[in-house]
Amino acid sequence: CRRVATAFDGPLTARLLDLLTPDRMVVLLKSTTLAANVTGNSTGDATEPHYGTLHRPLDLPPALLARLAAPPAVASLSLPAANALLPDSFTLLSGAPPGRHEPPALADGATTTRRLWHLADTTYKLPTAEVRVRWAVPEVGASAEGGVMASLLSSILAEQRRSDRYDAERAGISADVSPSTFGFEVDASGFSQRLPEAVRRAVAAVTSMQISDDELALAKEKYARALAATLTEQPAERASQLTSKVLAEVAYLPAERSSALQNVTRANLAAFADGILGRAVLKETLVIGNLDAAAARPIHDDGPRPPPDAQVTAAATQRIANLEGRWVQYAEAAAHPKEAQSAVKLVVQLGRLPIQEAAVAQLLSAAISQP
Repeated sequence: CRRVATAFDGPLTARLLDLLTPDRMVVLLKSTTLAANVTGNSTGDATEPHYGTLHRPLDLPPALLARLAAPPAVASLSLPAANALLPDSFTLLSGAPPGRHEPPALADGATTTRRLWHLADTTYKLPTAEVRVRWAVPEVGASAEGGVMASLLSSILAEQRRSDRYDAERAGISADVSPSTFGFEVDASGFSQRLPEAVRRAVAAVTSMQISDDELALAKEKYARALAATLTEQPAERASQLTSKVLAEVAYLPAERSSALQNVTRANLAAFADGILGRAVLKETLVIGNLDAAAARPIHDDGPRPPPDAQVTAAATQRIANLEGRWVQYAEAAAHPKEAQSAVKLVVQLGRLPIQEAAVAQLLSAAISQP
């Protein structure tokens, strides 16, 4: 009986694996020293029908089968721990599909400092989901020092989580921690069954991280190289990058970041990292995909949360950077000296704008970025 599997069949695969036992195996021995013993005249000798090769089938010795059935334990050959993030269920949520453009809904119980946005997807019939958890930590974006230290923490954390990230990738999941304009974010996506555990591990890595001198030195070296590369960019390219940041974040100049980098020590970085998520003034979680509300709520509740009396500032909730009176004018000479007007750009960072003025600024930003 033959069967061709056109889709993943777990029970069938398990039955096939159960058949892979020592008494069903075939061992092929090939050597010129054995050829003289196979003459074709001895009992059991056979000729391979296609190529005419003489061979002799032999039964496997019972002692060998017994050793293979119960092999001795060898510590150096032991299997690694099972990957706990591998899914074993691809159950899909049921229910009527949401509206075509239905946005995630704000879950009940939201407060001024904690919000959970959730949308269960029953349209695309995929066992996947996306999760984003965001902590608004004012000290991250309040100065160049805060931004630099947040970037260093992210770099060190990426190295410390290398093994965990590998397990996640092998299980079809990505889960990364990164600094943002307002604080820190955990972005995760992939198979939904183990996705909450991947998010929990990422958050736990932030709250329990320890920093060594070697890790800090490597992170600072990488950051310094990135700053040096920034200085080699064409003036027009650098100005264009700053233009794209006008409405999203404070774009600290390379000189400001370089100065802040020199002042970072293991002691002040460790103090910055200690309880960093617990100093957030706002925590928001977005869950979209093959996860219901019962699964989304623990993701939001896990990990540090802002204290109930935290003061949520406008900078933590709006997308227009509030520079508190600061502004930076950044002008560059032409990229091509013979064409004096070819690439002169001016970037001005503004404070927080009313929504209508912000929309006008966005349109102007898009217009001036065109050729």
